[in-house]
Amino acid sequence: MKARKFKGIWPLPGGTTAYVSTLTRILRRIQKTNPTFDELLEWFKSEYNLTGEQTPKSMLEYLRRFGFFKKSDDKLFLSEESLKFLETKKHEIIYNMLNSAVLGFDDILSWLYKNALTLEEIYKRFLKKYDLDWKTNTKVLFRLNWLRSIGYVEKRGRNYILTKQGEKVVEEIIPERERIERPITIKPKLIHPEKKDIVGEPIYFREFVYAPLNEAGVILLFSKIMGELGFIYEATPSRGVDLIARRRRPDGTYERVRIEFEYKSSNFRLHGHRPEDCDIIVCWKHDWPECPVEVIELKKVVEEMKRRGG
Repeated sequence: MKARKFKGIWPLPGGTTAYVSTLTRILRRIQKTNPTFDELLEWFKSEYNLTGEQTPKSMLEYLRRFGFFKKSDDKLFLSEESLKFLETKKHEIIYNMLNSAVLGFDDILSWLYKNALTLEEIYKRFLKKYDLDWKTNTKVLFRLNWLRSIGYVEKRGRNYILTKQGEKVVEEIIPERERIERPITIKPKLIHPEKKDIVGEPIYFREFVYAPLNEAGVILLFSKIMGELGFIYEATPSRGVDLIARRRRPDGTYERVRIEFEYKSSNFRLHGHRPEDCDIIVCWKHDWPECPVEVIELKKVVEEMKRRGG
């Protein structure tokens, strides 16, 4: 009987294309010290300046579930595959372990074999093929970042494409019949009335009846009030932060600022962004008190504007 694959997956700190580098450091730490899980967690949080408990713990726990290390008498030990990876440095070992444990890695490579696709396009294919009810594309983004770190996928503008190594993996591992581009068969999905139409809390603010439920809603809301907050649009980069803007200073001059949009401020960390690459996080909910970057919480901004009659 074929084991069911995990739907969930977590990123690792260090940057969106540095997951393998971070994983290597974790594995070497286990190899050198055979720590308990709590000891590894404390080292991990200190090494990468992580706050909170649940997110770093989940990152490590999923690595254990995927087979990178195991527990014996409260101590952690590397799996044979991890030992082989540290010895050979072959990224295909990491790919094979993830592909065996996590849903959809082989699908992504197969879909990208003949086509450059955006994150949203890959996300929609996941929903169709596996009849998923994911509300955001975050889990797909984490998969793509793992593949970028492994060296099988690269990002150009908004599109994701296979590298030469990624093409080679598809041709060697995935059967030809799976590489042929063909329409995806969509299973009819029964839509329950109570799940048909989900909205945020009522805010009755200008054109917005309901609060945002995702990053796209945050962007739309900010675009409507950015002028009143002293911002002028400058550019939307193809890579890096979401927005380059100019912010009015008290003396009437304008400074250049790099803005990242998130639904919750803590998503900035989960998505692997680096504080030094961003000046402002614009979000709907600010749930990261220790955030090292300036945060504009639109929920409070809207409440204040409504209070002032705006």
